[in-house]
Parts: sequence; structure tokens; C-alpha cells
Amino acid sequence: DPKPPAAAPVSFHKQVRPLLQAKCQGCHQPAKANGGYVVTDFAKLLAAGDSGDPAVFPGKPAESELLRQIEAKDGKALMP
Repeated sequence: DPKPPAAAPVSFHKQVRPLLQAKCQGCHQPAKANGGYVVTDFAKLLAAGDSGDPAVFPGKPAESELLRQIEAKDGKALMP
């Protein structure tokens, strides 16, 4: 059985940043940091907001507060 090809690494600037700009940046930027959380700076993207939980755990998506906020449960997500 041949192994499936390895997934290409995710590009923050090409794949993640455009999503954050389109869906998150309006409310989570330095001038309007709702929830004490900012997505316009990589270090702040990884940091905790008002929840006190770090938003992103690199390599551990199940532990990331950011994913918990945007994953739909019962058809709704906490954040758009």
C-alpha cells in the first residue's frame, strides 16, 4: 500500500490571515479588541483574551480556544 502524500504545510499569510481578515478582524483588532483578543498580530493571536485561555496551541487544535469559539455546535458557533 503506498502512503498518501503528506499534506502541505499551512501558510499563515496565504491561508489563515485572509480568513481572519474577513471574519474576525472587524471585532478583534487593536482599536476594537472585543473579548480582549486581537488577531492582527501573530503573537497576540496566540495569546489569551479575556477568557484567560490561550487562543491557539500550535500543533494541538483540540486545546485551542479559538477553534472552540468558531466550531459549530448544534448548528451555531459562538463566533462567526
